[in-house]
Amino acid sequence: MSFPWQRESRGLMKLSGFPIKLGMTKESITYALLMKFEKSRQRKFKRYFRIVGKVKDRLYRFFTVRNRVLPDYIIIGAQKSGTTSLYHCMTQHPQILPAFRKEIHYFDTKFNKGILWYRSNFPTKSKFAENTITGEASPEYLFHPNVPERMVEIIPNVKLIMLLRNPADRAISHYYHYVSNKKEHLPIEEAFRIEEQRIKPAFEKLMKRRFFVKKYSMKYRRFSYKIRGIYINQISNYLKYFKRSQMFIEASEIFFKNPLPVLKNIFEFLNVDPDFIPEDIRPKQVGNYPEVNKKFYEKLQEYFKPYNKKLYDFLNRDFDWDK
Repeated sequence: MSFPWQRESRGLMKLSGFPIKLGMTKESITYALLMKFEKSRQRKFKRYFRIVGKVKDRLYRFFTVRNRVLPDYIIIGAQKSGTTSLYHCMTQHPQILPAFRKEIHYFDTKFNKGILWYRSNFPTKSKFAENTITGEASPEYLFHPNVPERMVEIIPNVKLIMLLRNPADRAISHYYHYVSNKKEHLPIEEAFRIEEQRIKPAFEKLMKRRFFVKKYSMKYRRFSYKIRGIYINQISNYLKYFKRSQMFIEASEIFFKNPLPVLKNIFEFLNVDPDFIPEDIRPKQVGNYPEVNKKFYEKLQEYFKPYNKKLYDFLNRDFDWDK
């Protein structure tokens, strides 16, 4: 037998999704419901204030945009090569102010937003002391064929930093990243085999409409596993618009093995205190993926060998990726 108040309370609890337990008193049911509704109310208030905070921040950045600077440096790639870890280490330096967000993606997917929007992502001039700089890190920039042309028009003297990873390892990491995001459903060997036919139509459209951003196909970004590892072609594209002296190029394997000497060289390249040592140099966003078939990996290494050699010849140094 149950009393009317019990039936009514249990009905409310079912509607609210609260678990019903036998033997609960009227007071305990009432208290449980009140706590449930109070938590829901608090969540709504937190969401409201979070949205209001974001709007206020955007308005502030918009109205102060004329007093904001453009970047002194950009980490342009490569994707899945440790750019998040590098940016985190660099922005601990007291002379390097961070952007509003690490990856702004203005020159690849948000170019239609305009230069004022881009400026709004960087600090105001009032925050800059002597020899203080700022920058961003959008790892898609290295691969996007139209970025250098866009970039040189706006920031011709910017310094470009490239962290390059063994292209075979980078391609595999790239593949499993999209598998985990449920964007890739093909087996790895098939996905790599038909890569060209998947991305070629999107690339052709992109090159025909060079300044039309919204048609930058997701297929070209997602399924470009091997072509992204042909670094020499991407660097050559940048050399059409920027001087070699504006570029700092390092292997991500060297950076992760011994980050402090690499950071020292980057700080010297950026003309900030080279002796600064960041407190936190732990790797960020490290992905784990299963081992691939040995023969497949060796075949992938062979595919990249001639391109790696061209890169080594250009840099006059060897990254030991082919061993």
